[in-house]
Amino acid sequence: MKTRTAFFKLAIIGSLMITLLTIPHLTFSQEDFTGNVDLFTQKTPFSGIGPNNPSDAFAPQELVILYARVTFNKAPISNNIVGFQADGPINAIQNITLIGAATTNVSGIAEFSFRMPIPPVNAEETIFGEWHAIATVEIDQVVVNDTLTFRAGWIITIKSIATLNDKLSPQTDFTRQSTVVFNLTLENIAFTPKPAAITIDTQDGAGHPIMHTELDNLTIPPGESNAQASSTIPENATLGEENASATPFTSPPTSGGTPYSPSVYTTFNIVTTVEEHDVAITGVNPSTTQAYVGQSVEITVEAANLGDFSETFNVTVYYDTNPIQVIPVISLLPHSSKTITVEWNTANVSPGVYTISANATIVEGDVNPSNNNFVDGRITIISAPPPFAPSGILLTLILAGLGILAGLAFLILLLAHYSRKRKRKTRRAPQYVIIVHPHI
Repeated sequence: MKTRTAFFKLAIIGSLMITLLTIPHLTFSQEDFTGNVDLFTQKTPFSGIGPNNPSDAFAPQELVILYARVTFNKAPISNNIVGFQADGPINAIQNITLIGAATTNVSGIAEFSFRMPIPPVNAEETIFGEWHAIATVEIDQVVVNDTLTFRAGWIITIKSIATLNDKLSPQTDFTRQSTVVFNLTLENIAFTPKPAAITIDTQDGAGHPIMHTELDNLTIPPGESNAQASSTIPENATLGEENASATPFTSPPTSGGTPYSPSVYTTFNIVTTVEEHDVAITGVNPSTTQAYVGQSVEITVEAANLGDFSETFNVTVYYDTNPIQVIPVISLLPHSSKTITVEWNTANVSPGVYTISANATIVEGDVNPSNNNFVDGRITIISAPPPFAPSGILLTLILAGLGILAGLAFLILLLAHYSRKRKRKTRRAPQYVIIVHPHI
């Protein structure tokens, strides 16, 4: 009986082994029997979940929470000690390193946190930039780790502020009751759009406020972007240099908004009259509207300085987008012009219709860049005619005509010859009269 029982046990074990070997979906990989740690932050949805993924950015004094999820066979491991390290940007002033350890909870998560430091001096050099973090843990006598990076700095900054006129051209001198447009270049270092409000305030040289502008309910996209706000200079504004500042807030200060970053500044002048820079191309006149390939076309260009300053600039003449000639360093006094003539050699130009234009380089402070380019019209370039070669019929007619002319000339000569000969034959003999005098 014992022998029979042992036999049945062996048979059952054998059939189970055969079944496991023959079922294709019951396969196992080494990954099913390994430990894993995943390091991430609280910055949902860009928290860095996943192997070596980056996290969203952090602002100065913001709390940074590093989470490490520890698993084995995809199941959480509790009561396991995880080591953490966070390193600030490498710099020549002060390198910051934060190290700690924490134990995983029942969900397999260990937590290590610190508040982003803000030293009293050199903060942007020591704190701002890319941080590197790592979590390391031993699972089943195997050390595993995960890393992530995140950026630290002002989440939204105003990179620059510049003044434009009402035509949106750069300008620094304005008259009273004219419009000043403040052009702002913004940067958002976060991975997601951020709400913002921007205030722009202007004070005169004595510190008296003269203009205030707010941009509310803005949404600043990740990366660089631009925003503009305009103000009218009051009639009683003090002449001279004015100071303008722009500050980005999380929301308007009246609703409890706080600054994203420090203010940025610029200056402009209030004057009695405004002097402007303005160069232009006022005319382009080709000598013809049609030319053969290889034929030279003369193009006359009128360059002008419409502004109040002496200007030096270049002029380029084009057919379509192809430069014909660059005329360098044209110097013009204020409110003057100059006529320029160029020769367009069409030897290497394909037959077709081309647009002729001229362009002047934009000088600094040009109030009207749109008039720096002038388009005249179109010139048609056609294939050159073949050299003259008479056809067979025409050649026959020419030869026949020449033969007839030669025959007529010969006939005329022959008639002239016979005429002279006849005249010689018909000459009459001289007649003589004999008078006889009889002898008386």
